[in-house]
Amino acid sequence: MRKLRREILWSSALAFLALALVAAPVRASDADVSDVSGFGTLITTDGSVIMSPGNWTANVSEGVYLNAGVYTYVWTLANSGSSLVGLSQATTATLGLPNVNNLSSGLNFGVVTGLSSLTADDNGFSFGPNSFLVNLIDSGGELKPGDQLTFYAQSTLGPALGTIGTQDGGTSFSGASLDPGATPEPSSLLLLGTGLLSVGGYLRRRVLAV
Repeated sequence: MRKLRREILWSSALAFLALALVAAPVRASDADVSDVSGFGTLITTDGSVIMSPGNWTANVSEGVYLNAGVYTYVWTLANSGSSLVGLSQATTATLGLPNVNNLSSGLNFGVVTGLSSLTADDNGFSFGPNSFLVNLIDSGGELKPGDQLTFYAQSTLGPALGTIGTQDGGTSFSGASLDPGATPEPSSLLLLGTGLLSVGGYLRRRVLAV
């Protein structure tokens, strides 16, 4: 009986380790890219969102790509040439109570240099529990009038309704965007169920053999 308990514990540990390794693929983080061709298939776009609180006007467009179970969220933030000030930061989060950030710092994120007119790096990128923040000042300077920045982050979750906000250091404004939802993907649930069924079948055979 003691041997059976050891085998049960060992089999369970192996099953959950396998699930964890599949669910969290090892990827290079903090990667600037020259274009979006490696992000897979474009599955949805969010058009253009105009934000205009008064002393500046910004336009945000977004596309969501899918490749091998990884969703890449790409935003292009453009500060209008008629704006009176530069923009200092952008932040995005899925709508909820509270808002949540399901973008992963363990996957790729960075600047899409081929679509960006701002010479920027991703030193200002940060992942919090409630938002994904791009500090434009830390990323190479404020987003000046007439300039734009294209940046991206990734998740294993598909798109849901969210918000994207920008500010000039004092005045902030937000609009609608697509962000990762909080519901696990069906493929992840299927994988978990398959793993548990396999362990259950193995244990059933061992018990019957005893």
